[in-house]
Amino acid sequence: MTLVAGITVYGRRYRWTKDGTMGPNPVPLPPRNEGTQNGGDHPEECQSTEGMSQEDKWDAMLDYIASLIRGEILSQPNQAMEYGALIFVNSQGQLRSTRLINSPDYRTALNISDLPTNQHGHPDYSTVVGIIHSHPRWLPRSDGTLEDYYSPSDPTRLLRPSNAHFRNGAVQGDWITTSQIIQNITSQGGNASNFRIYVAGFDGTTLGLNRYTSADYETTSASGYVPLEIMQPCSDA
Repeated sequence: MTLVAGITVYGRRYRWTKDGTMGPNPVPLPPRNEGTQNGGDHPEECQSTEGMSQEDKWDAMLDYIASLIRGEILSQPNQAMEYGALIFVNSQGQLRSTRLINSPDYRTALNISDLPTNQHGHPDYSTVVGIIHSHPRWLPRSDGTLEDYYSPSDPTRLLRPSNAHFRNGAVQGDWITTSQIIQNITSQGGNASNFRIYVAGFDGTTLGLNRYTSADYETTSASGYVPLEIMQPCSDA
């Protein structure tokens, strides 16, 4: 991922509409009370959260959001490019994500302009609760040919955030970018303990999905492997 300070802000800044959606082109994540049965609050099929701790319920909902974004990443026409999105809570308390965008150098670019703004007109990182980005199998070299990043001897390599490394005259890495986002969250009054990191990486067959927390810094073990088929968690209502 590119460093937060170097992320290009694409498009124009968006304000929140009265119904709490982002316009134009709101991201439909998630359809909380649609497809209900007998007018109730639960989807006809949903993942039970009964007996779960609040943290586990939170992880279940973010896992579901991340799985939807993973599906959107897989639908992009160019699969030789990294994609990423921030997950945030809007003014109505709904989970939303920033839109996927292409980057000029095939690394992850985050559409910061989709975040709500604070009183100073700047992106409000206190609303950010998660990040997801992809590690595809193939990425272009400088000469236009494709390089295969998948290693059968290390099949989970692309499911892990990259550690610090020197590139293009600067120290970069997924964990460095993540740390800077967490700093932005805490400096603006957000709760970094709620922040989750997702990597959608090629696992030999398709894009798998791993979840990490800030406590997993530069670890090789994920906090959780997200199933590729996952139902929306049931509400508490």
